[in-house]
Amino acid sequence: MQRRNGWSSASASLARNCRRYHQHRLDGPTNRPILRIVNTSGVEPRAIEDEALIERALPLLPEIGKLLYVAVARHPGMAGVSLGQIKATGWLAIHGRRTVGELAAGLGVSLPTASELVESLVVRGLAERGPNPADRRQVHVWLTPEAAALKRQLRALRSAQIRAALTRLAPEERPVFVRSLEALVAALRDDPDHPIPAPGPVPRAVEQSPVGG
Repeated sequence: MQRRNGWSSASASLARNCRRYHQHRLDGPTNRPILRIVNTSGVEPRAIEDEALIERALPLLPEIGKLLYVAVARHPGMAGVSLGQIKATGWLAIHGRRTVGELAAGLGVSLPTASELVESLVVRGLAERGPNPADRRQVHVWLTPEAAALKRQLRALRSAQIRAALTRLAPEERPVFVRSLEALVAALRDDPDHPIPAPGPVPRAVEQSPVGG
């Protein structure tokens, strides 16, 4: 089986050099130095493998975001709709009739930004607004039937994208794919400003003197 690049090959090198070390012990000292991987940081091999996986995943995140947005932006009903408007309609489609303040908190934007988004959605006929029946000092915003129908079409588009991804995986890998997405979302929700730090310096290769020398 072909090994992945990165620290998998470093682990393989370590195993080979350990075997070479024991062979020298059996055959007697030689004048050739032994190249071994020395883990001077105390980092566990599992952590090293994780760092290699992280390096593979890093460029995928912005690519996923870009491709998801491009697919939605190409939809005929979304012509001229901004990314902020797409996020706002998506949030309202899930949460229903809400105040502008709740929309701002849900999107993680300021109240003026949320107010501008609502105004633009109203102008496009994608949202309506009116006083809160329970507190007329508050303004509620909700999607129009046209926007709700559009969101159903976009949901069908997202379903097709996920289905296409699942077909590229073996059946036993598909639950792991979904759990990985859930884990990423959960990690970002828990503490996005204080991620787990890297384990420290990576192992280095050093040249040692001959055995018995």
